[in-house]
Amino acid sequence: MEFPFERAAMGGEAMPDGLRIYEQCAYLALRHLYAMYHRKAIPREEAAREKKKLRAQYEIAKADFETNRRNNLENAQMWKQIEAAANRYRTERTLENADAFVQAVYGVGGKKREERT
Repeated sequence: MEFPFERAAMGGEAMPDGLRIYEQCAYLALRHLYAMYHRKAIPREEAAREKKKLRAQYEIAKADFETNRRNNLENAQMWKQIEAAANRYRTERTLENADAFVQAVYGVGGKKREERT
């Protein structure tokens, strides 16, 4: 399996624009690995082993990056909901708005008015 930018790295080209940090690291490592191989500083088998290790770490870094990105988006949405609920409560101090705030903060709500009576 090839990296999406492997042909450029193999040819010793400058790093493409727009790569994420884990992609930049992989690109530079690949370019160096191919340069060493072409200079016959390392044999093909060693280059293949190192590329396999690089691929494994790349996949881990990519998954971590995507998990962090997803978590950041979820956290931003949570804070947006908390802020909206807090603003509603500040402008109209009702039990329903207090319950909505608790729901936004803790993910659990108070009893509805019908359930309390």
